[in-house]
Amino acid sequence: MSIENQLQQFPVRLRAAFAACCAERLLPAYHLYCARLKLPRLLEQRLELVWSFVLGTKPAPPASQIQAMFESDSQSLIPPDQRGTEYAQDAAISILYALLSLAPSNPSDVEGPVSAARHVTDALDRYIARHVGIQPDDPKYAEQVTNHEVLLSEVARQRRDLNELQHLLSQKDQWSPTLNTLRDRATTERLYFLGQ
Repeated sequence: MSIENQLQQFPVRLRAAFAACCAERLLPAYHLYCARLKLPRLLEQRLELVWSFVLGTKPAPPASQIQAMFESDSQSLIPPDQRGTEYAQDAAISILYALLSLAPSNPSDVEGPVSAARHVTDALDRYIARHVGIQPDDPKYAEQVTNHEVLLSEVARQRRDLNELQHLLSQKDQWSPTLNTLRDRATTERLYFLGQ
């Protein structure tokens, strides 16, 4: 089953949990960018807002407020498009899509969590290509990048998270322990090598 199809079965809270797990793993790239330029970590507050909703400690803000934050932050907080900021860009965009997952435009809208996950794999694609020394126009690019253990590990983490969230659908009253575990694990699985 595709990620999109699986996510469409989830309520907003579980979709947001998946998106937050993905964004959490990319957070070190955003931290490094902010530290280099001595910027406040404003997007980290957005990710914390998502986690607060996922863990049930706070309700989600109204959809109009989330959309306004998404649009404003997209203009002001995503690192500029220049060499050396690619991983931070993906981290920032992943966080913003995790935020957007709190306010889907319709019941089947999974753009937020799908895009949050895609930006993690995009960052890893670039990392692998850079470290293997292969260009996107190389005929072996797809094979070397797609089959690299770094990317395969992330895809496996995303599948594992989806499967655990799927399991929660039958345990509606007992979500909190699993959601807390997912957050803790995503924090320990941060991709620190992207922040170097």
